[in-house]
Amino acid sequence: MSFQVLVGATWTTPPNDAMPASLGSPVIDGAPIVRWYEPEGRDGEGRPVATSSEMYAIIGRSVINTTGMAWWYSTVGLGSNVSTVINVKLFNPVSQNWLSYSGLAWRPTYTSGKAGLKLTNFMIKITNLVAV
Repeated sequence: MSFQVLVGATWTTPPNDAMPASLGSPVIDGAPIVRWYEPEGRDGEGRPVATSSEMYAIIGRSVINTTGMAWWYSTVGLGSNVSTVINVKLFNPVSQNWLSYSGLAWRPTYTSGKAGLKLTNFMIKITNLVAV
């Protein structure tokens, strides 16, 4: 199994131009994995306190072209809203499985443009992940 997005009623694998960085990629920051927020503090013995159980993901690519952008903005629907509910299959490092999650996907961010109508450091943050 691998990363997928629920488009309509069908689990869809993004085209190569839109696929997030893979788990084996040097761009691990964009890999489709579940993450947990760091503890907001530690007690005197170094144990975490004020922890959050909220899960999130940051998916992306170091460079994306217009075909990849169109898939995220149009097909998935991230272009017309600041955020939208999305269903994705992400790798959970604790269970070592690809699991289905629902979450709030925020409009993509990027660092800069590049020749050939490409964007660098294209990232989508998905917050409030809940297993479905």
